[in-house]
This record gives sequence, structure tokens and C-alpha cells, in this order.
Amino acid sequence: MFVRCKIIDSRINGPTPPSKSTTSHSFSRYNYFLNTLDNSLSNEEASVDTLKSHYNDLVSFVRNLSVEEKQEIQRDNKALCSCQAAM
Repeated sequence: MFVRCKIIDSRINGPTPPSKSTTSHSFSRYNYFLNTLDNSLSNEEASVDTLKSHYNDLVSFVRNLSVEEKQEIQRDNKALCSCQAAM
């Protein structure tokens, strides 16, 4: 899930969050798998099989990332967290 911050002046409001155009494709896909699992965990009607499937999808995705892709995700996540903390 992306946090949309309206930044008028970064000197006043802190760092600008990564936009969809500056975040990596891997970051977007990682967040997709993570949010899918999170939403399923929040849904009391989700079956155990659904939860297992979403968890396995996330684990499989992460295991198949290259070192560079993992670094991109960490960088993008750090930038997003910096924006949220500045708000």
C-alpha cells in the first residue's frame, strides 16, 4: 500500500515519499504480496488454505529476489518510512 503525501515544500514538510514512478517494480510487487496476506489475516472468514497460499506466495517471491532487488525494496521502504515519520 502506498502512502500518498502531499508535499508543498520539502524543507517544511520533510522528505518526499517515493512515488509510483520512482519506486521499483520489485517494491510494488512485494507490497502487493504483503498487503494481500495482511488483508487475508484481517478477514475472519479467510480459510487456513487461503492464508497458507498467500504466505507461500510472499515467501516464494522473496526467496526468488536477487540481492539487488532486495536492496531496492529496502531502499524504497526506508524512503517511505522516512516520509511517514516526518508527517
